[in-house]
This record gives sequence, C-alpha cells and structure tokens, in this order.
Amino acid sequence: MEQAAAKRTVSELLAGNGIDVRASGPVTALQREIQALLGRAERAGAVREDVGAAEVMALLAATSDAALRSEWDRDLQERALAVVFNGLRPA
Repeated sequence: MEQAAAKRTVSELLAGNGIDVRASGPVTALQREIQALLGRAERAGAVREDVGAAEVMALLAATSDAALRSEWDRDLQERALAVVFNGLRPA
C-alpha cells in the first residue's frame, strides 16, 4: 500500500501540472495477471468462484485509496488486507 500511495501522490502532482499520466497499459497488464492468478487459484479451490479481476482491482484500488487518504499505519494496513484476502477465500 505504501508503494501505491507514493506512486499515486507523484501521479497526482504530475497531473496537477498538466502532464498526462494515464496508465491504461500497465492497468490492463495488471488485470491480465490478476485474471491468470485467479484462474489458478480457482482451480486449486483457494478463491471464491464468483470473484473476478474487476472485483480484485476494485478492492485493491479502494483499499489503497483509503490507506492513502486516511494515513493508515502499517498495522491497520495489514489488518485491512487480511480482511480483504479472507473475503476472497471460499466459504
């Protein structure tokens, strides 16, 4: 989360100065990798079958954004991620 927060801060500063910082290529590549990981995890029975890359991306983005805006300490970051990861496991 710390790395995401630092990168977002830099991108916001650049965008605020009129520099185009769209990241559609890297985001698309990340979505493909997440989808591949989810496929393997589903086949192994380690993740819920109703979870897709879009849901994982949304959870990561929301969690990272909340951590950045609310200045979560490391302990809270780890607890929040544990809740997210536990929610991805099958019942």
